[in-house]
Amino acid sequence: MFKNLFAWMIPALMIPLLITQTQHNTLDTVLPRVDNFAFIENQLLQSSRYTQTDESDANILQRFRQDFFLRYTDDQLSTLGFSKMLENSNFKLYFEPDSFSLMLEDKATGYMYSSRPEFQGYSQTREDNTATRNMMNSGLWIESIRTTNITSSGIRTDSLYSLAEASYVFSGSQNLNAIDWTIPYILVNNSYKRDRVSVTVTPISNTLFSTTVSLPTLGFTFAVDIGLDALGFTVRFDPTTIQETSDLHRMLGVQFFPYFGSARENVFPGYIVVPDGVGTLIRTNKRYDTTFQSDYYGSDLGYLKTSIAELSLPIYGMIHDVNQHGFFTEIQSGEEHATLLAHFWGRSTRYHRITNRYNIRRIYRNIINRAGDGSDVIPPEVNSVAYQARYNILQGQEANYVGLARQYQQSLLTQEALPIKPQTTTPMHVAFIMHEQEPTFFGTSRITLTSNQQARAISETLLDAGVDEQLLVLKGWSADGLSFRQPYRMNIPDRGGLNQLIDYAQNQSFPIFLEQDYLISSELSARVNFNRDVSRNYSKLKMSYRLNRLDNEPINQYYIYPQQSQAMLAADLATLENLGVNGLSMLHAGRHLFSYYDQSRVGRNQTKAILQAMMASLPETAMHRPFAYLFGDLDYYLDMPITNSQLDIYTDLVPIVPIVLKGFIPAFTPYLNFNALGKERLLQMIDFAINPSYILTEQPSSALRFTYSNRFYTTAFSDFKDDMLAVYDYVSTALNATLGAKVVARTMLQTGVSLVEYDSGVKIYINYRSADVTTSDGVIAALDYKVVLP
Repeated sequence: MFKNLFAWMIPALMIPLLITQTQHNTLDTVLPRVDNFAFIENQLLQSSRYTQTDESDANILQRFRQDFFLRYTDDQLSTLGFSKMLENSNFKLYFEPDSFSLMLEDKATGYMYSSRPEFQGYSQTREDNTATRNMMNSGLWIESIRTTNITSSGIRTDSLYSLAEASYVFSGSQNLNAIDWTIPYILVNNSYKRDRVSVTVTPISNTLFSTTVSLPTLGFTFAVDIGLDALGFTVRFDPTTIQETSDLHRMLGVQFFPYFGSARENVFPGYIVVPDGVGTLIRTNKRYDTTFQSDYYGSDLGYLKTSIAELSLPIYGMIHDVNQHGFFTEIQSGEEHATLLAHFWGRSTRYHRITNRYNIRRIYRNIINRAGDGSDVIPPEVNSVAYQARYNILQGQEANYVGLARQYQQSLLTQEALPIKPQTTTPMHVAFIMHEQEPTFFGTSRITLTSNQQARAISETLLDAGVDEQLLVLKGWSADGLSFRQPYRMNIPDRGGLNQLIDYAQNQSFPIFLEQDYLISSELSARVNFNRDVSRNYSKLKMSYRLNRLDNEPINQYYIYPQQSQAMLAADLATLENLGVNGLSMLHAGRHLFSYYDQSRVGRNQTKAILQAMMASLPETAMHRPFAYLFGDLDYYLDMPITNSQLDIYTDLVPIVPIVLKGFIPAFTPYLNFNALGKERLLQMIDFAINPSYILTEQPSSALRFTYSNRFYTTAFSDFKDDMLAVYDYVSTALNATLGAKVVARTMLQTGVSLVEYDSGVKIYINYRSADVTTSDGVIAALDYKVVLP
């Protein structure tokens, strides 16, 4: 599943060297002399830890543009049963109801996007059996289960064609000298059984039509609306329209247009865009022979499900031809109940495809006794949140991952979900560990790692040295200490000293936050009652998980009922207001979303609404890796991931999330105390426009060795002062030129050399290579950057 050992071996071998450089001379990285180093460096730069160059082979591009430019004539569309349903100045939308298939024409280029896999039969043989073809050629899939066999293995997926038992006139193989694109789809007369499937189309307006889908064999009827606007088309499905007339079957989920925009084999010179971590691409010129599945916003622990990927944005995309044709899908409603699915060219399919599944219900375990016995069940009710997704067409120079991020950024602005945080200079995030608990013979005692006066002195030292903008976050500010003891009580040691620190920060216009966490706690918290506060999942089991630690002292971690979290925050607001801090730094509330059981089943959408209300009640918020639905109440994005899940299907690392936020919300790295990549990491910060971040103590790091915070193994300001100032000077020299600007383009000029362009006219070249590189704007030194002002 994960990248091969070689991809990890290079950085691993260099870690001891680079850790030393991080603390003493980060900017003067000296690469070791290694035979054949150029080859090793190329292998590293061509790995998924970096962005790769786009396809440039003229023969490959010409073949795609000549042989795989999708364009149906009106007669061909009519033969296939398509009717033009909607049209505006940008697009024509055609629809075929029996298969629920859709064809969208980009009027500016004539290029078409199909919900069916196109170019079938180009192998000149029959490529799939009838059952598989019926799935491929239908634009609506329904997942269901028999009420007498509720198990994961009992889930069935049907398409309209498979339910209607359609059959085909032709095998689907093509004569490449006389291609007929309609051949794979023509059905035998009367093979489509209309007593098993019925789709009724009702025009609503010149921008919208509605369909009613009736499936008598399963006993399901529901409505789906399709609309057209200036950016593309939308699909809306309201689960409350579902009628289930049979006691034998229940709907679990639906997929709309699962093959929309699918890419055949290795002929499409583009990529799939997945918002995992900071962002990733999957090039479509390779055979992967695998699948991908992940819930948006992480695992829903209410169902005990797990997702490896961390999808913080409700989007995905596919570029067919870079800077020519592409699309991306944005879920506008219901993303908390959606799963991203992708299938890749391999033994079972000739196509790369990506889509969403909307989960109407999910199977969970109904526990009936203390021994854990029980059976799989499904909720009788369906999710009440309507699913709506927009398919946005990317044209010309916007048909790339930067254009995708820019269009999503604009969508957030239209929804007033992306506030602007003005900046005058590059900020540095400075987190202080104030207090912690240390074991004693009887219980624990509080130790002070950084006093209020010492935190101020550190900040003043940085200010005097030129760090003019600081985001101050106080960790362990409560007498409770720090690790695993949240939510912290409002029991503040040296209240007067804290007031003075806050006054200092306000006088300097430095935002100052207290770190807090109301959503995830542990057995060590003095504020949490296990019976009252800890959530139950749908199986009615407490959401308590054993967190194993390297010191063999495991901790029981708790997930708190969201309404209890909200009540705790409400109780603290008056104290926070009296203190005068800017707000709270939320460690987990922005990046965890779960269903739970509390006298009844409570869905993720209700947890989402509570968390949104909590954040809106604060004057300002800083959050660690928050999900997109909280961007509207976000002031500072902390702990921006430096990578993604590194699955072996990933080919490129790209800054999707940073591009969306750039020019609006400041983003900060994980703590650079633990940077094992040396100068490469600093170049990436400049490339992605991410600000520096450190965690500090006045006391030596060894003072933490007997506490639960011993994972912060190097924090002493005396060790990092010089490094912090050097890093800030190096990074801010570049980022100061981009304040308030938005990214308009990012191009890989060659392997390991990127060019980032901003709407202000500023250009920044980043050279990850160990040799100088010559560009049209001059020479870019090895392992360095160059800013070009307009």
